[in-house]
Amino acid sequence: MKAFRDTVKFQRGDAGELIVAEFLKRRGGYINATADFSGVNGDKAPKLTGMNAGLVIPDIDASKDGARCWVEVKTKKEPVLFRKTGRLRHGVDTRHFRQYQEVEQITGSKAYVVIYEESTGDLLCAPLARLAKAILRGAGTGWAEQMVFWDRDVFDVLGNVDAEPVQ
Repeated sequence: MKAFRDTVKFQRGDAGELIVAEFLKRRGGYINATADFSGVNGDKAPKLTGMNAGLVIPDIDASKDGARCWVEVKTKKEPVLFRKTGRLRHGVDTRHFRQYQEVEQITGSKAYVVIYEESTGDLLCAPLARLAKAILRGAGTGWAEQMVFWDRDVFDVLGNVDAEPVQ
């Protein structure tokens, strides 16, 4: 069986996390990459563990000027057009989103979702609190029920990696 670390999905996600980490560092931030997978095949996400539970943590623990936050990075080829509304949207796994909310509550550190859109080069960002209020209902059936979705315009554009100066 192929280790998760060797899959295209993992490698795309890992590349996106590196892009976001470098983006934050260029702006004076400090990062602790928390996305190092463990387990026999490198397929176990890092967790915040307590006596009776383990919660998947976001990819980056970022700090700057005395403030600390969590950053979950999602690498997406492009936003998906929702035909019913004609609007572009992005989504993430519902279970993980709920766990990121719990991590935010337990640690007292704000958490954000940053989406790296490969098609545009945009880095989109929104705090979990805003995303929790903007979840689109009736997003679908089957696999779509396991995802939460938001219109693309719920996110702020942090910057564009294609427009970044080469270092």
